[in-house]
Amino acid sequence: MDWLSRLDEAFFRTPREADAYITSELQRALPAGWRISRSSADLLAWAIEKTDLQPGEWPNQDYWLRVARGLDVVIVTHSNRDVGIFGLHHALHHAMVIDATMLRRFGLGECIHSVMSQYKPNEWGYT
Repeated sequence: MDWLSRLDEAFFRTPREADAYITSELQRALPAGWRISRSSADLLAWAIEKTDLQPGEWPNQDYWLRVARGLDVVIVTHSNRDVGIFGLHHALHHAMVIDATMLRRFGLGECIHSVMSQYKPNEWGYT
Protein backbone atom coordinates (compact mmCIF):
# COMPACT_ATOMS: atom_id res chain seq x y z
CA MET A 1 0.00 0.00 0.00
CA ASP A 2 3.03 2.27 -0.09
CA TRP A 3 1.93 3.49 -3.55
CA LEU A 4 -1.34 4.77 -2.08
CA SER A 5 0.41 7.00 0.43
CA ARG A 6 2.58 8.50 -2.35
CA LEU A 7 -0.11 9.72 -4.76
CA ASP A 8 0.97 13.33 -4.28
CA GLU A 9 4.63 12.54 -5.12
CA ALA A 10 5.82 12.83 -8.70
CA PHE A 11 6.76 9.49 -10.25
CA PHE A 12 9.23 11.04 -12.69
CA ARG A 13 11.45 13.78 -11.33
CA THR A 14 13.26 14.54 -14.59
CA PRO A 15 12.81 13.88 -18.31
CA ARG A 16 15.94 11.69 -18.22
CA GLU A 17 14.39 9.54 -15.47
CA ALA A 18 11.15 9.21 -17.48
CA ASP A 19 13.12 8.27 -20.59
CA ALA A 20 15.10 5.56 -18.79
CA TYR A 21 12.00 4.07 -17.13
CA ILE A 22 9.83 4.05 -20.27
CA THR A 23 12.59 2.67 -22.50
CA SER A 24 13.39 -0.12 -20.06
CA GLU A 25 9.76 -1.04 -19.43
CA LEU A 26 8.86 -1.02 -23.13
CA GLN A 27 11.74 -3.35 -23.95
CA ARG A 28 10.52 -5.83 -21.31
CA ALA A 29 6.84 -5.54 -22.25
CA LEU A 30 7.24 -5.68 -26.02
CA PRO A 31 5.32 -8.65 -27.48
CA ALA A 32 6.74 -10.72 -30.32
CA GLY A 33 6.10 -9.20 -33.75
CA TRP A 34 6.47 -5.60 -32.55
CA ARG A 35 9.38 -3.15 -32.30
CA ILE A 36 10.02 0.13 -30.53
CA SER A 37 11.23 3.27 -32.29
CA ARG A 38 11.71 6.89 -31.32
CA SER A 39 10.74 9.89 -33.40
CA SER A 40 13.36 12.01 -31.67
CA ALA A 41 15.66 11.61 -28.70
CA ASP A 42 14.47 15.05 -27.57
CA LEU A 43 10.84 14.00 -27.23
CA LEU A 44 9.47 11.58 -24.70
CA ALA A 45 7.60 9.68 -27.41
CA TRP A 46 7.88 6.10 -28.61
CA ALA A 47 6.19 4.17 -31.41
CA ILE A 48 5.35 0.51 -30.86
CA GLU A 49 5.25 -0.70 -34.47
CA LYS A 50 3.85 -3.95 -35.77
CA THR A 51 6.43 -5.94 -37.73
CA ASP A 52 4.80 -9.37 -37.99
CA LEU A 53 2.11 -8.65 -40.59
CA GLN A 54 -0.29 -11.21 -41.98
CA PRO A 55 -0.83 -11.37 -45.76
CA GLY A 56 -3.07 -8.49 -46.83
CA GLU A 57 -2.78 -6.73 -43.47
CA TRP A 58 -2.30 -2.94 -43.47
CA PRO A 59 1.47 -2.29 -43.17
CA ASN A 60 1.57 0.88 -41.02
CA GLN A 61 0.22 -0.14 -37.62
CA ASP A 62 1.39 1.22 -34.29
CA TYR A 63 0.59 2.47 -30.84
CA TRP A 64 2.20 5.70 -29.67
CA LEU A 65 3.32 6.29 -26.12
CA ARG A 66 4.04 9.83 -24.95
CA VAL A 67 4.95 11.31 -21.61
CA ALA A 68 3.45 14.78 -21.12
CA ARG A 69 5.90 17.66 -20.74
CA GLY A 70 4.88 18.01 -17.10
CA LEU A 71 5.89 14.34 -16.60
CA ASP A 72 2.59 13.74 -14.83
CA VAL A 73 0.74 11.56 -17.36
CA VAL A 74 1.56 8.82 -19.85
CA ILE A 75 -0.60 8.71 -22.98
CA VAL A 76 -0.99 5.69 -25.27
CA THR A 77 -2.80 6.33 -28.54
CA HIS A 78 -4.71 3.57 -30.31
CA SER A 79 -7.37 2.98 -33.00
CA ASN A 80 -6.60 6.18 -34.95
CA ARG A 81 -6.57 6.30 -38.76
CA ASP A 82 -5.75 8.96 -41.33
CA VAL A 83 -8.43 7.98 -43.84
CA GLY A 84 -10.12 10.84 -45.69
CA ILE A 85 -9.84 14.59 -45.85
CA PHE A 86 -8.20 16.06 -42.74
CA GLY A 87 -10.81 16.97 -40.20
CA LEU A 88 -11.44 17.21 -36.49
CA HIS A 89 -11.72 13.42 -36.23
CA HIS A 90 -8.01 13.27 -37.18
CA ALA A 91 -7.01 15.77 -34.50
CA LEU A 92 -8.99 14.15 -31.67
CA HIS A 93 -7.08 10.95 -31.01
CA HIS A 94 -8.29 7.86 -29.23
CA ALA A 95 -6.04 7.33 -26.23
CA MET A 96 -5.67 5.79 -22.81
CA VAL A 97 -4.09 7.96 -20.13
CA ILE A 98 -2.51 6.93 -16.86
CA ASP A 99 -1.47 9.32 -14.14
CA ALA A 100 2.26 8.69 -13.80
CA THR A 101 1.96 8.20 -10.05
CA MET A 102 -0.22 5.13 -10.74
CA LEU A 103 2.81 3.47 -12.33
CA ARG A 104 3.89 2.69 -8.76
CA ARG A 105 0.89 0.35 -8.57
CA PHE A 106 0.39 -0.74 -12.18
CA GLY A 107 3.63 -1.05 -14.12
CA LEU A 108 3.93 0.28 -17.63
CA GLY A 109 4.13 -3.26 -19.00
CA GLU A 110 0.73 -4.09 -17.54
CA CYS A 111 -0.71 -0.90 -19.04
CA ILE A 112 0.74 -1.63 -22.49
CA HIS A 113 -0.53 -5.21 -22.46
CA SER A 114 -3.99 -3.96 -21.49
CA VAL A 115 -4.16 -1.39 -24.29
CA MET A 116 -2.79 -3.77 -26.92
CA SER A 117 -5.20 -6.55 -25.94
CA GLN A 118 -8.28 -4.32 -25.84
CA TYR A 119 -7.74 -1.79 -28.64
CA LYS A 120 -6.64 -1.90 -32.25
CA PRO A 121 -3.43 -0.19 -33.29
CA ASN A 122 -3.33 3.12 -35.12
CA GLU A 123 -3.21 2.79 -38.91
CA TRP A 124 -1.38 5.41 -40.97
CA GLY A 125 -0.63 6.05 -44.63
CA TYR A 126 -4.10 5.79 -46.12
CA THR A 127 -4.10 9.31 -47.53
